[in-house]
Amino acid sequence: MIKQLSFTRHEHKTLPNFRQMIAKAESTEDVKSVLKRQRPRSSSHE
Repeated sequence: MIKQLSFTRHEHKTLPNFRQMIAKAESTEDVKSVLKRQRPRSSSHE
């Protein structure tokens, strides 16, 4: 049987900050620079 994963909890943590960043951006280059600075986080089980 395949293990099903849910990303809802992570989406709820991430999306408000992402939307705020998009709203504050003055250009697409602003968004690109922020996304380049962010690094993927290591997975941890809570």
